[in-house]
Amino acid sequence: MKDRFNRLGTAMLGALCLLSTCGITYSCSDDYDLDEKKPAFLGESIYDELNSRTDRTFKTTIRLVDDLGYKDVLSKTGSLTLFVADDKAYEHFFQTTTWTDASGNPIRSYDQLSTNQKRVLLNNSMLNNAYVMEKLSNTENNGKNLCLRQVSNATATDTVPYWKWYQLPENLNEPDAAGTDAGDTKYWNYYRREARGGIYMAVDATNPMMTHFLEGNMNEKKVKHDDVAFILNLPSGSWPETENRSYIYNRRVIEQDVTCMNGYYHVLDSVLVTPPNMAEVIRTNGDTKYFNALLDRFSAPYFTSPLTDAYSALHNINGDSIFQKRYISSNSQGNIAIALDPKGKSLGDFPKLGFDPAWNTYAISSSTKKENDMAAMFVPSDKAMKEYFLNGGGRVLINRYGKKTNTEENLLFNIQQIPLSVIQALVNNLMKDSYAETVPSKYLTIMNDAQDQMFPATTYGSEAAYKNLFEKTLLANNGVVYIMNTVITPADYAAVIAPAILQSNTKVIRSVLRADEPYIDGTSYTSAPLKQYFSTYLKAMQSRFSFFVPTDDGLAKYGYVDPVSMSSGIPSNRRYWTFEYGATSATDNSPRLPIKAIARKYNPDKDRDASVDGQVTGRYQSLPNDVLDNSYANNDYGATKRELLIEMVNQHVVVHENNDTRGMNAGNRFFTSRSGAPIYLANAGDASNNGLGMKVEGGLQLDQNSDASADNDNVSTVTEGFDMTSEKNGYGNGMTYLLDRPMQPTMNSVFAIMRDHSEFSQFYDLCNFFDSELLQKAGFKDSINGKANETALWNNEQNKYRIFVAEDNAGNHPANGEKLVRFFNNYRYTIYIPTNTAMAAAIANGLPTWTSIQNFLDANTDAVTGAVSSDAKVKAQAMIVCLVNFLKYHFQDNAFYVDNATNSGTYQTSCIDNDRNVYMSIGLKQTTNAIELTDLNGDTRHVVAPYNLVARDMNFDRAPSNMTQSRYVRVSSYAAIHQIDGVLSFMKLNSGRYDGAWTTSGGARRFVAKYRPRK
Repeated sequence: MKDRFNRLGTAMLGALCLLSTCGITYSCSDDYDLDEKKPAFLGESIYDELNSRTDRTFKTTIRLVDDLGYKDVLSKTGSLTLFVADDKAYEHFFQTTTWTDASGNPIRSYDQLSTNQKRVLLNNSMLNNAYVMEKLSNTENNGKNLCLRQVSNATATDTVPYWKWYQLPENLNEPDAAGTDAGDTKYWNYYRREARGGIYMAVDATNPMMTHFLEGNMNEKKVKHDDVAFILNLPSGSWPETENRSYIYNRRVIEQDVTCMNGYYHVLDSVLVTPPNMAEVIRTNGDTKYFNALLDRFSAPYFTSPLTDAYSALHNINGDSIFQKRYISSNSQGNIAIALDPKGKSLGDFPKLGFDPAWNTYAISSSTKKENDMAAMFVPSDKAMKEYFLNGGGRVLINRYGKKTNTEENLLFNIQQIPLSVIQALVNNLMKDSYAETVPSKYLTIMNDAQDQMFPATTYGSEAAYKNLFEKTLLANNGVVYIMNTVITPADYAAVIAPAILQSNTKVIRSVLRADEPYIDGTSYTSAPLKQYFSTYLKAMQSRFSFFVPTDDGLAKYGYVDPVSMSSGIPSNRRYWTFEYGATSATDNSPRLPIKAIARKYNPDKDRDASVDGQVTGRYQSLPNDVLDNSYANNDYGATKRELLIEMVNQHVVVHENNDTRGMNAGNRFFTSRSGAPIYLANAGDASNNGLGMKVEGGLQLDQNSDASADNDNVSTVTEGFDMTSEKNGYGNGMTYLLDRPMQPTMNSVFAIMRDHSEFSQFYDLCNFFDSELLQKAGFKDSINGKANETALWNNEQNKYRIFVAEDNAGNHPANGEKLVRFFNNYRYTIYIPTNTAMAAAIANGLPTWTSIQNFLDANTDAVTGAVSSDAKVKAQAMIVCLVNFLKYHFQDNAFYVDNATNSGTYQTSCIDNDRNVYMSIGLKQTTNAIELTDLNGDTRHVVAPYNLVARDMNFDRAPSNMTQSRYVRVSSYAAIHQIDGVLSFMKLNSGRYDGAWTTSGGARRFVAKYRPRK
């Protein structure tokens, strides 16, 4: 009866539905009275059918129904589905079950069962809707074949044992003797006292569900029969892909779709005992005690008022409270992170698991039904854990954190000394959110925490080889637990991020790197406090990084200069911020960082020292409990802390091009950080000792080390290096260097550098000039006049002819009294500035200047009407277009330095050839300590001193002139500035002259059409 409805309402309505869907329709007439008769195939009630069977007997099931008061429910109307085992199956169950009675004796007969045990056997086998087997894989709202799990009659009150005090988790973690780590918060200790006796506790207060493996769902999710056979510990190949079977957990359906008046029942080959959740499976299976000890450190007892009330209504517990064991995680009941501890206080930066392994009604996300999937965990056996921590890759963790000799006898103690922030990576890497995507046939698509293959084909060349990793599989009510004979090392331990996580003196940077981790999965990524996902980025194992990590001591003493404070131009406003780790205690989910930031007075002519420099008067601070928002009220500086720390991390990450395995030992001195800011390698240090003693400088240090004051000189020195390369370890992505103090980008803008260098004066003057009236007089506004949006159109058009832009209402907020390069776009650039002599020669060869253009227009202006002829206008336009393109052609994409480096290629400038619709390029040849350029006229120019001037154009969130409002740098662009010995020409010159292009009005029009700026 393949197309029956899967639900029945009342008994007679259900019968009518069954009849009609079988193609038999009975009318309501005297010839057939449905109220008095029923078709032969429609049996009695489920209760009566089971009670009357003679080919199989179900007396034990009937006793369960009677004892629990379900006789009426299963005898009368309703829509039910029941999964039953016959009496022979129960005989086997009583012979083999590990259940015990109240006295601790093995249960060997029905009479030993407690009421709760009876409820477990019956309620977990009953569904509150009527289903034929083929319809079980459908969910509501047309979710065809999407259902893997069903909500059964089981409730959390069925399984609330009393835990004696010594049965509760024991946390052996101890504080660090040096005082650098306070150790775990031991939530169980209050209850784990002999005087306390024990507690009533459910291992999760949500109701357990029923898992079924059905053909429709397996086909939909591309799960093979052999996958499920492996999960159920059946022999390989024992379930052919051509054979249709159905399993409820690991119980096979041997008789299905027995049709009754009030639903269906299905017969199983053995008694259905719903397994516990994954956390309990790991705790109780006997082979994973070490992993369970790690897992339990993330758990805590939470009081649950609803379960206390429900359980108290069924049992006399003398007013005791009921608790539930929850695992502190990013995805728990309700698909939300656990943010508060059992006492209702904020968990702060307490490391979280990816999901709660005890959550019975687990769902991948709020947008995925809990019925559609379950989780999976790859858990190392005790034997594998011993090998890993005693002899394998985990030994370094024991050597670093263990407080006793690294022996098997001490292993349970030693592994619990590894900080939660460190062990979190190992555990989370082994937790996968989808059972369907982690079955054996899909092993090559299972990804680790770096989104690399967790089980690469180079190591596991076949599915059979992959399966050899596992000692057994254990099915839980919310997922599958694969027990492995090895430990899979997370990328967290292999990537450049590892030292920042593992070292005790890098808590500040570690907090920044991991701030966004709880928001990676699901739909909450936009709620991440930083929205940078540094830990994910630094685990890109196909990249090659050099990662510099300022230590906590360096950040507390030297801090980081606040660009906003420098931009006002007022010496008394200058400040730097020191950073120290500190726990949060807030009770809401607002974005925070467990870091205390304090503003201190800054004298640029002196080196920074927090022990000497006073704190800035007023509330110039951001404490761990302060929200990282953009509020400008009440002197909130959460946004300042956030943006300075983001900038700092980006300044300290180098991504080496073409995965250059030489890294910082490539021979060159300048490297580009992730932010685009340069890093100068002053001394390569001891390469044989992972760069120990290496000295590096950011742009600010370059400026200070070359200025007139010797008292502010400083460099950042590597105090320890770590080789995290794949060449060294087999899996890795670069080098990590601990620094005694942070590097920092320059505070000098392009505008300021040009202005303050007399060698650049002629080029600077042309760049800095802007006259809207001159542009109007040249006719650039003629086609705009009179249009409805004239003002906006004109503002957009005239901006195309600016090189620099000052403070305005359009979002440009440069440092006070300075300007920004208008066409910079949060990237890195090189600017080539011709010598004043070269500029004078170009002008002599017809290069227009703003003065010569003004003179030309004045000479062609009617003295009476003030009008300029159309021919004069187009020639003036050509002159302006030529000058602006000439200037912009000296601004090139990508930053190059005079360095010990070789490179050649063509690189785009800021000029566009409209005819060809391309950016015009410069040919570049970089050789040792030299740069040679070739322009579009075929001329060759060379970089000459001064060169390697480092600039940063900073666009602030508000006008820096208002120090009570501005908080941070909104966007930055970086530039390397060099002087060159001749000008660069953006076009082929006629006899070496520029002015040949507009000798005629027609030629001028063609020139303007070809080169007119488009943006």
